[in-house]
Amino acid sequence: MRSGTAPDESATLGVLSLFATSLEPVDGALRSSLDPFAHILAQLVGNLQRHRAFERANLELEQRKAQIIESRSALEAILNGFPDGLFIVDRDLRVTLSNEVQAGRARVLAPGASGYCWELYGSCEGVCSGCHIEDTLNKGKSTRRLMRVSRDGALAREWEVATHPIAQGAAKTPQAALVIVRDVTEQQQIAHSLAQVEKLAAVGRLAAGIAHEINNPLAAIQANVQLLQEGVPADDPRYESLAIVRRSAERAHRVVRNLLSFSEVNLDYLAAVDLNATIRTAFELVTHQAELRGIAIDYQLAVGLPEVFASREQIESVWLNLALNALDAILESAAPGRIFVSSEVWGNGWVRVAVRDDGPGIPPQSMARVFEPFAAHASRGAGTGLGLYSCHSVVKRHGGSIRAYPAEGGGTVFEVLLPALPEDVAELDYQPVGGAAAMASRGGS
Repeated sequence: MRSGTAPDESATLGVLSLFATSLEPVDGALRSSLDPFAHILAQLVGNLQRHRAFERANLELEQRKAQIIESRSALEAILNGFPDGLFIVDRDLRVTLSNEVQAGRARVLAPGASGYCWELYGSCEGVCSGCHIEDTLNKGKSTRRLMRVSRDGALAREWEVATHPIAQGAAKTPQAALVIVRDVTEQQQIAHSLAQVEKLAAVGRLAAGIAHEINNPLAAIQANVQLLQEGVPADDPRYESLAIVRRSAERAHRVVRNLLSFSEVNLDYLAAVDLNATIRTAFELVTHQAELRGIAIDYQLAVGLPEVFASREQIESVWLNLALNALDAILESAAPGRIFVSSEVWGNGWVRVAVRDDGPGIPPQSMARVFEPFAAHASRGAGTGLGLYSCHSVVKRHGGSIRAYPAEGGGTVFEVLLPALPEDVAELDYQPVGGAAAMASRGGS
């Protein structure tokens, strides 16, 4: 039995045997009539063999398909479980694969968009400046760099981008590149904060050394100037010169005292303190100066505000520094202004105090450095450059926080949060103390 009709195209599939009970030779006509029957059987056998071969191939295909599905599921689980963003780009810089982390960062493209990497993940139109993916595809080398990305009006983020070549088969030139993206914005901010802490600690140690060296000569100058003034009549021109020296020595002594307080790691005597009372005490020291310059002070202090565990003197110094800072800010605008002081319960177990002025505000590029020592965030020549740094140090030592941000309508808000003493805090009633009415009664504007 042959599989085909032509001898050169056929193959023997088997042998058809005829058994007879008689010993007589088989008739030739009978033998020739068996040829069609053998041909039909050969076709049936061939079809059966092909069917079995097809079944075996189909079984192998299903097994390989199951293996591919299993491998793909495992690969997707690995990729989506990868903590960093990951995507693959081809030689045309088109994104061909992306895990869930990176897909969440991608832009949503319009229908028909090409899906280039810079359209999905970049911050510019066209290939990003200094693209390392192109270097990886052309040179076959892995790269790593930091990249700042700012898009859609959001704050800039710091990304660590690593690229690795992907070669297929025996090809020497990479056919694709694996890109791993890690958001390191928080790490960079923490590193910057640690650097700031180290710098401030160094400034504190330097300040302590300088202050101790200067303090004794200043005390001698103040004592001798006071003796000289007692021996000079008040109408003598020398008296005013001595007064200038005395005021300058006193100002230098205040600076030295502030420097010493920066290096102090322990708090003064702590007690339960009424914050509203400390606010009134501190702002009363600048009320006369504010009135002379046409600056009103409005208070909105919460009645029944919880007490805080604090050093009264240091907390009052914070309010005084913030008050003087607000006065200086308003004086820059050369126009009458207002200072707003408020206190309230904030969140769960915190007390919030806010001091707001309607001055020109702090430039955005200087806002991040506003609490650094000697930070020239404004052209306020009257200060020493240590007041806000002192506020920051005192508040931190009390377990609180302080921040500055632009006020609506202009000016700056300084917000202080301090932990309240544990107690049941009732709902507070707010009422202005002093405020515009009090300022009007004193002739303020």
